Amino acid sequence: MTALTDFYDYVMPDLPNVGKDLALQAIREACVDFCENSLVWTYEIPAINVVGLTHTYALTPEANARIVDLLEVWYNGVLLIPAAPAELDVLYTTWRTSAGTGVPVYYFSELNRASVRLVKTPSDSLTGGLVVTVAQAPLAAATTVPDVIFERYRQAIAFGAKARLYGMPKRPWSNKALADTNGNRFDQACGTANISKTKSHTRKRLRTTVNFR
Repeated sequence: MTALTDFYDYVMPDLPNVGKDLALQAIREACVDFCENSLVWTYEIPAINVVGLTHTYALTPEANARIVDLLEVWYNGVLLIPAAPAELDVLYTTWRTSAGTGVPVYYFSELNRASVRLVKTPSDSLTGGLVVTVAQAPLAAATTVPDVIFERYRQAIAFGAKARLYGMPKRPWSNKALADTNGNRFDQACGTANISKTKSHTRKRLRTTVNFR
């Protein structure tokens, strides 16, 4: 892991009047935003045991991280399809009841991403039958990020931090034009990183036709 203070050299030379504590907060917020928008910090949660007639499973991120999105959910070697509860109500009206048991095809997660619910509810137990890959972001009090974030995206993080600092009102370093310029560069870097991640981490649906009975 790389300390957030390692980003100082890419931020503070352009903002010499900014204190280190303020710069660190801007760097941390830029790291969080970058990870939330690019989804480049991925983690495969260790395989989870499936318990028959149990539909919801807790998801545990890495230390000092939180889950921001579910990228892939595999059940017994088959990639499941993401669906919102409202969609499931149309696709399969009994999914909320005990009648909705069998082999899962869909999944959904609540906004906090603390768990994943499988639909249908699995009827059988499987050792290590559930594999979930997630995207993560640093916690609000994080002091480090993965080395790859610094090695590959330090300039992007610097753009985001400088956009925040230049955008602060009524400070000696306030500069709307530079805030906008750095903000635009940050947004572009997030988009480019997300496209690159998507190409290298393609989600392929192994099932194209689903028939519920």
